[in-house]
Amino acid sequence: AALAVLNSDRFVSASYDGTTKLWDLTTRALVRTFGGHTMEVLGVDRIDDNKIVTASADRTAKVFHLKTGECLGTTDHPGLVECIAVSPNGKFFLTGCSDGIIRSWNSSNFKMEQLWNNNHP
Repeated sequence: AALAVLNSDRFVSASYDGTTKLWDLTTRALVRTFGGHTMEVLGVDRIDDNKIVTASADRTAKVFHLKTGECLGTTDHPGLVECIAVSPNGKFFLTGCSDGIIRSWNSSNFKMEQLWNNNHP
């Protein structure tokens, strides 16, 4: 479903089985599996050296701690979360939802800050 490179040694893969996996590029080993989504994971991105964010068909985006695997926060949406992108400074992330709305979320407290109607005629 989606991939994100974290650094020169690791990447994450999002999957249709509802999981996201952290991989070591050097050893080719699976480091950790992040669970919690009930449907396929459609997007993943790096927030900073310690966190990733995922987008899912289960109508949520989730922030995970890379070292512990803990889910730090969940944002709820009225439809599928089809895509996700993190700002260059990691302070916020954007979600694209099947309702045609783009939402901006604070990466620290997971509160929605802004939204844009992305419906095209």
